[in-house]
Amino acid sequence: MLAKAVIIGRPNVGKSTLFNRIIGRRRALTHETPYLTRDALIEPLSWNDMKFEIIDTAGMDVNVKNKLNDKIVEFLKTYIEKADLIYFVVDGFSQITLLDEQIVNLLRKSGKKIVLVVNKVDDPKAVKLNYEFNKFGFKDMFFVSALHGSGVADILDFACKYFKEQGFAPVVKKAAARPVKSEVKRERTKAKPSAKAKKAMDEEQYEELEEFDPKTDIDDDDPDAMLEKQKLEQRGLLIKKAIDIALIGQPNSGKSSYLNAILGYERTLVCEEPGTTRDSIDTRIDFEGREINLIDTAGVRKHTSSYDNIEFYSVKRSISSLEKADVAIILIDITRGITFQDKHLLDLAFENGKGVVLVLNKIDLVKKSELEKLSKEIIDYIHEEFPDSANAPKFFISAKKGLNTFEPLKKAIEIYEKAVNSAITTSVLNSYLTEIVSLHPPASYKGKPLKIYYSTIIARTPPTFILFVNDTAYVSSAYRRYIINKFRAAFEFEGYPIRLVFKKSLSRDQAVERGGNSRRK
Repeated sequence: MLAKAVIIGRPNVGKSTLFNRIIGRRRALTHETPYLTRDALIEPLSWNDMKFEIIDTAGMDVNVKNKLNDKIVEFLKTYIEKADLIYFVVDGFSQITLLDEQIVNLLRKSGKKIVLVVNKVDDPKAVKLNYEFNKFGFKDMFFVSALHGSGVADILDFACKYFKEQGFAPVVKKAAARPVKSEVKRERTKAKPSAKAKKAMDEEQYEELEEFDPKTDIDDDDPDAMLEKQKLEQRGLLIKKAIDIALIGQPNSGKSSYLNAILGYERTLVCEEPGTTRDSIDTRIDFEGREINLIDTAGVRKHTSSYDNIEFYSVKRSISSLEKADVAIILIDITRGITFQDKHLLDLAFENGKGVVLVLNKIDLVKKSELEKLSKEIIDYIHEEFPDSANAPKFFISAKKGLNTFEPLKKAIEIYEKAVNSAITTSVLNSYLTEIVSLHPPASYKGKPLKIYYSTIIARTPPTFILFVNDTAYVSSAYRRYIINKFRAAFEFEGYPIRLVFKKSLSRDQAVERGGNSRRK
């Protein structure tokens, strides 16, 4: 169990800016608009020889009385209880407010270790602090500028020291393996390949990747190996330790309710107000022995003209989360039917080559007598608009009532692992390709026939095949669809779109003949 450092403070004191500065990237949305952050953002952090979690929270305002703010305050109290250390952030450019004092009183009652962080101290000489913040009586106080980074290292050093004192174990670092001198020298003197040699290497690589063992263990301490690992994972040629599963849907489709139903506790805020979720929330869980990273995203709307500045960046994060995901669980509000937003999301998922699981939520709001007919109409419409969706698994659930909530997640894991573990050898693939081409030969193009010489698989997520042909101009969209349908029927790529890449090439016999002629010369 990692130690937890929780950032608490009133709205607009720079908590999210501080969080982004600590983790080294723009994970949390930042804007001058108050109450921007609503859910808790959690990131693991390694600092010095300690590893702990840093948690960004919503701005606390106990004086605002509405349903959403009441939920936010209750939500914050749960994270105060979980905290091992609290960074109480105040604005160094303003006076202490009544709200600051109210939050301090609440924090003191928790009995947790509190560190006062005076933020926005970009120039300590220009700020008239007058030691005003000493009135809180906190022993540990730091002046920082989250915007420029000054003082941030000091609060992290303090956290590491405190966590050690509380008995949290430091991280034991592995000794990096040194390369053999002869290997380094050989690497430096290696000649750069010519364009022709590079092309030949690329074509050989297709064969090698197809035979790559997805369970291969790669050294995490080697930066070059880690970069190669990421590339292989993106193409489904290596099984990921944690599968990224994005929960996608239009506003108020029930994404956060679904996440909370899976977890069994309120990880994200749920409210009838559309757009409650603004950040993309990552949650790591162990599900039936498999490590999963569930990503709850902000609702995505079709028309960008309807976005305000905040929503623009929220949607941008959602799309970015979809792009990094291995599988997308797309939630659709069954009471609304298929909307433009839903079609937009399906487009995004298939264009990005993601595995898709379709979930029609809120079936508890539909009469049982109407459910079967409505479900059939929606599914028929989806299949007509998106041919790739015909192979996507579909589920009918009620996240609010807890009906059938775990089945979509099980299926998402299953379609990912099936795709990554699929063993399609070049010989099997080409035997089948020869068979389907002979059964239904391609139509000629301006009197010239399309010839498909051979094929190989170059990625598994999504399943991507390269087909070497005499001329790519001869490939019709109808014949492309024919091959996709046949490949799907034979190899059972459930949930994923199949991609075909046609490449102009010589036949194998022509290549051998050309190679023989060049040697004779």
